[in-house]
Parts: sequence; C-alpha cells; structure tokens
Amino acid sequence: MERTAAMDGWRRIACLVLAALAMAVGVTALAAPQAQAQPFGAHTCASGFVWREAFAGDLVCVTPQARTTARNENAAGPANTAPGSQFCRSGFVWREARPSDLVCVVPAARSRVYTENYNAAVNLANPAGLGRTLPVSVGTRSDSLQRYITASGSGVSASGRVDFWGIGLVPGRLAWLGSATSNGSGAFGPVDIRSVRCPVDGPDSMAVVAVDQRTGRVTAAGSTWAYSC
Repeated sequence: MERTAAMDGWRRIACLVLAALAMAVGVTALAAPQAQAQPFGAHTCASGFVWREAFAGDLVCVTPQARTTARNENAAGPANTAPGSQFCRSGFVWREARPSDLVCVVPAARSRVYTENYNAAVNLANPAGLGRTLPVSVGTRSDSLQRYITASGSGVSASGRVDFWGIGLVPGRLAWLGSATSNGSGAFGPVDIRSVRCPVDGPDSMAVVAVDQRTGRVTAAGSTWAYSC
C-alpha cells in the first residue's frame, strides 16, 4: 500500500508537469504568429495595398490601381515634357512623389501622390515593426498643466513636412499627433508637435513613427509618455 501511494504521488506530479508543458506549448503556438516576420520586411503593406514603385526604391503602400497609374505616368512622362528641357508642357506639372521626381503629370496627379505619401505609415501591415532609418525622434516634456510631445531630427527632405503618428492610442489605428517643418538643410526642432492636458486615458508609453511627406519614407521615431496621466 505504501509503495502504491508513492507511485500514485509520482503519477500526479508527472501529470502536472505534462500539463504545464502542454500549456507552455499552447502559449507558444498562439504567440508565434505575432512574432512571425512580415513577408516583405518592415515595409510590408496592409492587405489590399502594394508598393507604388513610382521610382526605384519607392515603398509607399498604395492600391494596385494607383501603382498601375504611376507606371502609366512614367511611360507618358516624356510626351508631357517640353522638348529639349526637363520642364513640363503647359497644363502639366512635376509629379514630385519625391523631390527628384520630375515626371510630368496633370496637377491632380501631384495632389494624389501627396496624399499617398501622407498615408505611407497608415497603409503598412505593421508600423510597430519599423526600425529607425532616419535620425528623427520624439520626446516628452511637461509643466504644471499639461505635457508636450516634442520632435527633432535631420536627414529628411529640405523645406518639407514631417508627420508623426502614434501607435496604440486608438485601437487598431494610427493616431496623427502633429507635424514639423524642416529647414533648407533637412533638419528641424526640437519643437512641440502636440500638447496633452491631463487627465487623459492613454498608454504609459506610446511608440511613434514619422513620415517624410516629400518622399513617403517612414521611420520609427521612439516613444512618448505624454498620455500616461
């Protein structure tokens, strides 16, 4: 009887160990898809979007129709250019999907790529997976009444706009935080881009991404604790 009781005890311990291992395996199996790398790296587009490819290295995510439009514009661009120059014929303008993009298009097309660049972070599959590819960062300061999200950086397009988006403030969406304007050397700040008056219900630390408006280039920009109050 004593031997049987001891064996039963060991069996119970073995069952508990096996159950714990099964739970651990189950947790790992559930967590694995979240850790899985995106199929095309950090710049993988959200479902329904593709890279625009208006020029080599253009990874702005747009609809398939917009990519086809950009390709057609590239093909038609020379016919819309004034003979013997890089300037456009009357009624056409440079597309400017980036500052050096001198494809001649109708004015509405330039407005379209401006909007596409603005939404460059929004249309990514996982903005939180971006690395810092530009020397751009955010910080936080506070006074007795409110907190401020600050931004500074360099290496962006000259005399352009840099937009900042928060991850996690609005579930399942990016939240626009504010923008900064670069100088003629492509630098800016430190400058306040948003004030947050307490109390407010927000994350203790919120990751931020930045978009160079003139190129659509997206980069991680650090984090802010401005909403943790």
